[in-house]
Amino acid sequence: MTVLQEIENKAYKLPLKERGKLIHNLIASIDNASQDYEAYDKEIKRRVSAIRSGKAVGIPAEEVFSKIASSFSK
Repeated sequence: MTVLQEIENKAYKLPLKERGKLIHNLIASIDNASQDYEAYDKEIKRRVSAIRSGKAVGIPAEEVFSKIASSFSK
């Protein structure tokens, strides 16, 4: 039996009110994840646009990692 099947079997044994709450919480978690992806997508588009328009300039990864490494060695 898979973990999902075990969870389903236990969920079916819950009282109706608790099953409803479980369903609500599971759906809410999907909605929140969807909103997060939308926010990430919007931010990525904003950053790409800023770089393409010249409003923002990228920093080479090697330089970024070097700064991070030096901040940990202090």
